Amino acid sequence: MAVKTKMFNIRISEERHKQFKKYADSLNSSMGGILLDYIDALILDGAEPIGIKRETKNREMGMEDPLEMIRTQYKPGRDF
Repeated sequence: MAVKTKMFNIRISEERHKQFKKYADSLNSSMGGILLDYIDALILDGAEPIGIKRETKNREMGMEDPLEMIRTQYKPGRDF
């Protein structure tokens, strides 16, 4: 029986994409495969998420959210 899937899009800078692609290639893997493995580790294995503490600390220090400009970019019903 086939598993129903959903599309998952993220936006990253061209430089980060290039670096991540190089990293994935060095592991003989795909970028999507690495992200799916990380998601599984978080959900199934109870791994601690990376970066959450840093983001919380940044908010407490009054730092700007670098993703603020794109957080409202997608519209429910239209984009997903």
